[in-house]
Amino acid sequence: MKNLSYSLRQIASWTSNNSEVLIPALQRGLVWKPRQVELLWDSILRGFPIGSFMLSDIVNNEGAGKYYLMDGQQRYNAISIGFNTVPNARAVLWIDLVPPSSKSSTRTFWVKTTTTPHPWGFKNDDDANRLNTAEKRNALNEFNLKGNIYNDHFSLTETWPIEANLPIPLFCLLEAAEKSNDDKTFADEALAIFNATNFSFRKSFNEKFKQSDIALDYLRGTLFPAFKALKDYTITCNHLPKEVMETETTEDSAAQTTLEVLFTRLNTGGTAISRDDLNYSAIKAYWPSIKDVNDALAEKYMNPAKLVMLAFRLALTSDEDKNFKNEMTIKQIRSAAKKLEEKEKIEALYKDNQLEIILDKVDEWLGVKEETDLRTPSILRTIIARNSPDVYLLLMYLASKDAKSSINLTIQEIRALAFLLHWFGNDKKSCVQEMFYRFKKGINRQNILMGISRLMHDCQLLHVYTPTEVRKFFTIEESRNWRLWKSLSAPSRNFFDRTFWYGTAEAKQILLYAEREYINTHFRNYDPARQDMWAEENRPWDFDHIVPQDWITGKRNADYREYDKDWLWSIGNMAAISFEANRSKSNSSQYSEYHENKESLHYLQDIESIKSDITYNQHQSVNFAKITFERYCMIYAAAYSVIKPLVEEVVLSDTLQKRKELILAITKELPEAKAHFAANDGNDHWIEREQDWAREWIGIGIVIGDFMVCYEWHGVIDNGFVKNAEVGIRKAPGTQVTRENQRLFNGDDADSMELNDWWYDCKFDFQSLDANVIVEEMKSYMNKIRQVAKL
Repeated sequence: MKNLSYSLRQIASWTSNNSEVLIPALQRGLVWKPRQVELLWDSILRGFPIGSFMLSDIVNNEGAGKYYLMDGQQRYNAISIGFNTVPNARAVLWIDLVPPSSKSSTRTFWVKTTTTPHPWGFKNDDDANRLNTAEKRNALNEFNLKGNIYNDHFSLTETWPIEANLPIPLFCLLEAAEKSNDDKTFADEALAIFNATNFSFRKSFNEKFKQSDIALDYLRGTLFPAFKALKDYTITCNHLPKEVMETETTEDSAAQTTLEVLFTRLNTGGTAISRDDLNYSAIKAYWPSIKDVNDALAEKYMNPAKLVMLAFRLALTSDEDKNFKNEMTIKQIRSAAKKLEEKEKIEALYKDNQLEIILDKVDEWLGVKEETDLRTPSILRTIIARNSPDVYLLLMYLASKDAKSSINLTIQEIRALAFLLHWFGNDKKSCVQEMFYRFKKGINRQNILMGISRLMHDCQLLHVYTPTEVRKFFTIEESRNWRLWKSLSAPSRNFFDRTFWYGTAEAKQILLYAEREYINTHFRNYDPARQDMWAEENRPWDFDHIVPQDWITGKRNADYREYDKDWLWSIGNMAAISFEANRSKSNSSQYSEYHENKESLHYLQDIESIKSDITYNQHQSVNFAKITFERYCMIYAAAYSVIKPLVEEVVLSDTLQKRKELILAITKELPEAKAHFAANDGNDHWIEREQDWAREWIGIGIVIGDFMVCYEWHGVIDNGFVKNAEVGIRKAPGTQVTRENQRLFNGDDADSMELNDWWYDCKFDFQSLDANVIVEEMKSYMNKIRQVAKL
């Protein structure tokens, strides 16, 4: 293992096509934060070591390269941006010629970053904190630019780090140092290089520089020695021998090759690589021809690693398959690369704009392309691809079918299907598998509705309620001991938990959908497809408690504290507003952002009657509950509108329809019998909604005292056998099985019996689906109750 050393300029030149060091497919994009880049350059200029790189021999003679960069890409990226050698870079590095004096900072050299999301730069602190709204707007005035700080794009040549006193691009000094042997020449060259650029700050810089002896002295006296020393600054690169790399290329049977194992281990101490990134690295290595197309499309839609895996799964899934192909492992990726048929399918998808047509159609269906402020925010599309990849894959599958021959579904139905599965699916993969199975019989509304009912029955998809039904979930009471979650009916609890509480990802997204007009008008320039935009410092909004958290959680001994906490974390008390508006509001009753955006934020102005003493005041607490619940209902109604086309009509699958018809046939023979379903609270509940016929366990029963004679069926027929059908004597709704009642049917043996949660006396695995046979069984059990219980 030999050691190699490179200067900073040589490292920056690795971006060129004829460089002897290549950035391999196995590496990933820039993920460092601005503070890390700024502090790295401060370390370099102070002569600090920044660690070694890892290079490996190239065994496939790719280009003119001799080595791959295996470890250190983030440092390499930071160096390259400093030298201005990165094509289409989304960042510019500057250095302040009149550095601030800060006792709290560890910096000596004030290297400053401007980025596409933050063209005005960051705060003068070691954390590179972001500017607030007022500071950003002031920056635009200084730049003499017009536009919205969230919605408009500003070129990095038109801006500069606004908190710097007299910044100049870092590369100007780096180039000047290479051409200079004395401080005067260095200063003259730096200014000349800067004035030859198209940065708009040049004129203002020149005027300020002429008036600042401090800047000239700093440039010549402090910066020249530091930049001159960089000529001798080298970084050692450890070397991975060719023998190891050749072993890697022949390890077809291993789950992970030597190279993959090494790279994973190298990254455990630095910025961790994800499984998606590692897979994409392997894909780019074996399919170099698709990289550019995939990366270009990813700029518009989603993370490139996520996109390529969805594309592979789509390309390799055939109509004969029972399910979509699973995400591939690296071993499977290597294997597919050696199979001509599979390789051709994948490459065909990336040719002739096929994949772009599919992705564009998905955007159309989701509503992202609508030319109104009420369009679906693109972040929700990207979240579906990121968090529910199987759902997005189903949309891609439908789009690929539609490209060949128009499918028999409306845009509204496809959109409803996507958001229904994404928001309310318990097991998204199982939901998509069910739909894929149904689509083999025809891609139409009927098959989707039958699939929905089956998924609800199988507990893979939550039962969904209309906004009118939601409003009837409970009546808010005034007692400080009343709790909303105790008032919920068990069948609706899972649904309510998912849509009501801010802590669930689905509730946050429902809130964003309801606020889509605000999101689209305030953050039009936000691009969630870019990985760097997901970083906290780049997301332009925050979730605000309308009634501040401290007004409630901080009052430990207040009478209504626990009552109020139930509503504090509801999405009815949350709003996605700009970070700066949220910071400005903080824990105060400052509602200007809500006044200006009342309709798009679903703002109820009555909330302003709530004050900081809410937890001591019954009237305020009850009003807080009512206003918050009302706003939650408004938010849910907005989100419900998108899934409504597929949930207001119920079409049962064949077996579930057979079960319903059987129950209704029994009702005709036993008019006093009522249909019910079992819920997870251990009780039976009467069927009141059409969607209830898709519950997991449904029965028909007659209540006699503490007992119910009933027939119960899970609704499954497997290879001609009726599964999980039962008839007998069951506890009545609202009661529990007791040993005393068990003695009526089992005598003294009941004392040694383990009590069943539901049944006193039962025939399990009952096979007949003849209503008359079932009625006769039920009548015999009714007679038995009358005999033994004297009822």
